[in-house]
Amino acid sequence: MKRLFPAVLLCLVLTVVFTSCASTQLSVPEGARSVTFRSQGQPLAVSAVKDDGTFRLPRDPVRRGYSFNGWWVTCTEGVIELTADWFVSHPEAGQVTADARWINTSYTRQKLGTMGLSQDGAVSGDYLMRLNASGVSSVYYMPERRYAATLYLDQNALDRFTPHSNCACFGCTYFAEGDEFPLFYTNAYNNYDTSLDRLFGTIGVYRITRDGRRFSAEIVQIIRIGFDQDTSLWLSGIGADRSPYGNMVIDTDNGKMWFFVTRDEPKTTRFFCFDIPSPGDGTYSEQFGVNLVVLRKEDIIRMFDVPYSYYLQGACYHDGRIYSTEGMGTGVNPDVIRVIDLENAVEDSVIDLFSDGYWKEVEFIDFYNGDCYLGDISQTMYILTGV
Repeated sequence: MKRLFPAVLLCLVLTVVFTSCASTQLSVPEGARSVTFRSQGQPLAVSAVKDDGTFRLPRDPVRRGYSFNGWWVTCTEGVIELTADWFVSHPEAGQVTADARWINTSYTRQKLGTMGLSQDGAVSGDYLMRLNASGVSSVYYMPERRYAATLYLDQNALDRFTPHSNCACFGCTYFAEGDEFPLFYTNAYNNYDTSLDRLFGTIGVYRITRDGRRFSAEIVQIIRIGFDQDTSLWLSGIGADRSPYGNMVIDTDNGKMWFFVTRDEPKTTRFFCFDIPSPGDGTYSEQFGVNLVVLRKEDIIRMFDVPYSYYLQGACYHDGRIYSTEGMGTGVNPDVIRVIDLENAVEDSVIDLFSDGYWKEVEFIDFYNGDCYLGDISQTMYILTGV
């Protein structure tokens, strides 16, 4: 018996190894339908799909500080949980990718007090700017977290373009050499407007200057989506979308502009990547009094869908990711932050604020010195860690 024990032990070890390898093997019979399982954009396993739609699930992945929330696939119905029934109802589905969804369980939220107004804003250098819905911003000097000034976004142009500032950000392009601040972008997002042209996917571009304690902002350009009525790209159907206005952020690491919009019918949020227009680009517009740049579908560099956002609020770019806030502080429109991994074109994780007892309408998000700042409609500001 003693001589047999090492051999038995070796067989047990090999069994464990081969079982582990089977759960992470990345090949199936040629021509077979299959599903590839990924986590954070990285492949974990591949399983062949049988004629009855069944497939083998890998072991649940583990990610420190996060809770695994199932396998999801993007299809014509949106982003849905992957099941055998789906494969049966989609016999044309061949090679399918399923992504792990993650809930952040380790973040913390620290209340700082009141900072700014009631919409989104952005940070540049040592200054945080927090706007209202009519082109006014409170400016804070961040090393001391103190109020510094009030900034008015070109009041002379408000009759031509009034930003709701649902989403706002600084870019990485400067209007003129020697400017302290890069160009500032903020959107119309006219969700209360009843006019025929509600300015879907439309943003104002501003040059912000400072003279001591005095801040000024001049509108220098309008950028808008030129395919905002296209039901194959922007809209999901005529009259189907309740908030087809769209948000925008700038990838300041790679010099790209990202627009994104909720599409109600397939229950997805769609992201579009463009090159950033130069300050002098566009054609003069009588409507806006500045140059207008229209982004056509031919200008799209990348496009992908992620899980549906119930109500887009503020957003920002940080370290390869878009942090998109959503919610109205209710169970129907709960407050969450969706973290979108741009390189892998996936939802990296969800920060579920509502489940943790946060019920106010979240509006502002940006980073300063590595810390994530989150603000709501009551003007309360928080620092989030672990995001």
